[in-house]
Parts: sequence; structure tokens; C-alpha cells
Amino acid sequence: MKMLNAIVVILILALFSVVVFADPDPSGPANIDRGASERRTADSNDGIVEPSTAGNVTSLNINSTEITKRWQGYYGNVSGLITLDDANNNTLYNWQLASSDGEVYASNGSSVTWSNIQCLNFTADESSAEAYRYNLSSANNLIGLGSDSEQAKEDSVNATFNLTYGDAGSGTTGETFEVGSVTIDNAANCSMANLFNSNGWQSSSFHEVLLTDNESIIFASLLENSVAGFQNIGIGFEMIVGVNGTDSTTTDNYYFFVELT
Repeated sequence: MKMLNAIVVILILALFSVVVFADPDPSGPANIDRGASERRTADSNDGIVEPSTAGNVTSLNINSTEITKRWQGYYGNVSGLITLDDANNNTLYNWQLASSDGEVYASNGSSVTWSNIQCLNFTADESSAEAYRYNLSSANNLIGLGSDSEQAKEDSVNATFNLTYGDAGSGTTGETFEVGSVTIDNAANCSMANLFNSNGWQSSSFHEVLLTDNESIIFASLLENSVAGFQNIGIGFEMIVGVNGTDSTTTDNYYFFVELT
């Protein structure tokens, strides 16, 4: 009987050790408070008059700004709790987060196998035995760029995510972050973009990397603690996601997940 009791105790302790030390995966947030969607005020539809005189040759340097058809932007703050609940979500205790460390994820697939997370490999061979589903070509297809010549566009995936996580100049040298039980570090070679603050491009904050679980493309924004963003207001994240806006009637759906540490 003593031996049986000892075995039961050992099994219970082993079960508790699994519960305590397991790394939780990112999860869907409790809710998202969506604000108004805005876009750039278009330049006037009226033409600009220029006098023309027979016999003259005139230099014209023309500047124009076009709204992208391939990217949607998001920004805002993340708040929440660290909680100790039972299976029925009854709370034994919780802790209000003083800072929002972690990541916000936007996936073009409704579910993510977080244990399979890796950096999206631009040069992966989709026909290989490892059956990579996504590479640079398929990522650009997501935003409506189908050919090699189209992928040279200024707002292609490769032109936008043109930094490498951990490289000098990226602003992330020596840093790591966790995606569930997976560690992303310098050696992972994630393609990355640094989004703007009110002064334009910068390297100290608002880092975004491209991930995949080989089923979905996942945009991951590393959270900040109230850093002045593109509107010069303190926010927790900025991110962009790829959209095929060549057809103005199409709306692409993204599924948002969050991981707070």
C-alpha cells in the first residue's frame, strides 16, 4: 500500500510539473476594440496647369504620392492580465500587466501550429522533399505580385521586409523573443521591417518579422512599452499585413493572436 501511495504521489507531482513548466502558446485575445480605419487624403483630381508656348522646351520635375494596394497597417496598445484559472475559467489569482512585453501576430490562416513556427525562408524550394509551402514567391503572390518582374516593385515583400533580425543595423542585435516554446534569435535569420515613428524610418523600435508554420504566413510585431509611434503618440505596436488590393472589392481576413510575457 505504501508503495502504491508513493507511485500515486510521483504521478501527481509529474503531472503538476508538466502544467507548471509548459510554455503556453500564443492565443486569441479576449477582444479587439477596433477604431476607425483611415487612409491618406488623396491628391486633388484636378490637373495642374502649365503654360505651353510653341517652340519652347521646358523641364518639369513632377512629384506624386500613390496609396499602396498591397499593405494594411495596424497600430495600438495591448493590455491584459496574467491569470491563474481552473478549467472553467474560475480565477484563483491574477496579476495586472504593468508592461506589454511579447508579440502580436496576424495570420492569414485561422489556426496556427505554434510548435512548427519558423522564419519564413525567402529561398525555400517549394518542390523539395521537405515540402515548404511558403517562400518569397508565395509571399508576394499573397499581395498580388505574381511574376519575377512584379516582385521588383517598390512595395513588394522583399523590398519591404529588407532587414534581417539580429543583423547590424536592424536594431535587434543580440535580442531573442519567444513564440510559445520556440526561440527566435540572431541565427534564425527572420526577414524584418522596422516601421516608422513621426520622424520616419528608425531602428530602435516597432520591429516586425515574417514567420510561418508551413500552413500560414504570420506577421509578428514585437511589443513596445508606450513608444512614440508614427503619430508621435505613445503606443505598444505598429504592424503591416499583406493584402491583394489589386481588386478593390476584395477584403482579406487576418486572424490575430497575442503572447504576453
